[in-house]
Amino acid sequence: MDAAPAPSPPAPTPPRRRHRAGQALLALATLLLTAIALLWAWSGSRHALVFTLAQVPRFLPADHQWETRDIEGTLRSGGRLGGLRWSSPDWVVEVQDLHLAWNWTALLQGHLPLSRLTAGRIEITPQGPDDPAPATPPDSLALPMGIDLTLQVDLLRWAGTPAAEARNLAGRYRFDGQRHHLDMAQLDLAQGRYQGSATLEAQTPMALQAQVQGSVDTPLPGGRLGPERMLQAHAEFTLQGTLATPAAQLQLQARLRTLPPSPEGPAAHTAPPAPRMQADLHATLAPWATQPLVQAEATVDAIDLAALWPGAPQTRLHGQLKAGAPRPDDAAPWRLELQLRNSLSGPWDQSRLPLSALQANALYDGARWSMPSATASVGTGRISLQGHYTPATGALEGQAQLHQLPPEALHSALAAAPLSGQIHAAQQDTGVRFQADLRAAALPQTTPSTPGPRTARERLASPPLSLQALHAQGQWRTQPQG
Repeated sequence: MDAAPAPSPPAPTPPRRRHRAGQALLALATLLLTAIALLWAWSGSRHALVFTLAQVPRFLPADHQWETRDIEGTLRSGGRLGGLRWSSPDWVVEVQDLHLAWNWTALLQGHLPLSRLTAGRIEITPQGPDDPAPATPPDSLALPMGIDLTLQVDLLRWAGTPAAEARNLAGRYRFDGQRHHLDMAQLDLAQGRYQGSATLEAQTPMALQAQVQGSVDTPLPGGRLGPERMLQAHAEFTLQGTLATPAAQLQLQARLRTLPPSPEGPAAHTAPPAPRMQADLHATLAPWATQPLVQAEATVDAIDLAALWPGAPQTRLHGQLKAGAPRPDDAAPWRLELQLRNSLSGPWDQSRLPLSALQANALYDGARWSMPSATASVGTGRISLQGHYTPATGALEGQAQLHQLPPEALHSALAAAPLSGQIHAAQQDTGVRFQADLRAAALPQTTPSTPGPRTARERLASPPLSLQALHAQGQWRTQPQG
């Protein structure tokens, strides 16, 4: 049997063809390097950053808007925006004096190149419907790439109701592909300064752990021999649980304690003693439930609202609050019980809270809030309250019974004759219909004395407002007539 002939070796590439292939590769490399050089040169110009930011609206939904102004900087290292405005059907975010810095080598590690964000002011305004759809738990909070971002914001403002402002936010946010991490080095809120950290899993069960510590410093009047002192309160907050699935629950614990001010000099012996404020709260939250507060217990002692929040009245609150269903599997209505006493009550115009005591009970059956009884003490009088509210329809109805209520306890410019009577109000489609029937008690007759010379303060003082009787009914319209 004859052997098969051996395969012939491949024909050598002609020298001219090899030369042409080398020239083509050299030309392609030269073209690529030229393009990179031109792109690098272009990235160092302001036009590159302006062009890139102008492309953002192309990737947003049609009902979102994106506006920028006063752009400075380059794509190489970072830039500054004098203003940025992003709006959606639910939110409006406005940013002033925004500085961005990035490191493009982070892309080699699968991270977003943005490395630092600082802003002079960020304002967030909710503009969704008054009755938004119920919140639903997320399926995943994973991001397409890792993030390691340093944050600094001079003023962060929430323009919702109620409005709130925080200052000097400084921290670091990271996403490592599995968890979100937030380290907050500083946040000034109201009269307190806080630090904290939080970790949240990106996938089910989305375990959350967060802790915040802070201190509240409030000036106290000094003694007659020295300057004012500082009252310092220490606050701690912890939040842990899960966010995935409708059955998710979170445990919230909060604690507030004041520390005695350090005595300095003779003023410490003449100044009044500082109140020892303390408060404790434990609550179970169901973030996706119709009634998110499952259980809560709170106690307060000598709490001064003015020391904790600017513009609040001076108080000294003592009492307790209990809220929740009797048992998690019980069909009984959700119940709230509140007992509160204010040992530093006073009229509004003296930066005090007129309320001296409050006892209230409220029920929620899953569709309607009811307040079968509540009693508020104001001075030597009291107010009895009853009412109910249906969130789904906005229906609201309530009545108040006044018993010997002294008007001067509300405002010092009002006359001293106590008021009694009742007020009834009901929410309707176009407004609130109300009725009021109030009468003042007769003041005892006094024998007028011979008037003497009036002082300058008496001549300038306005006479107190006086109310003998009030009968009124009407409607406060909240919507225009069709």
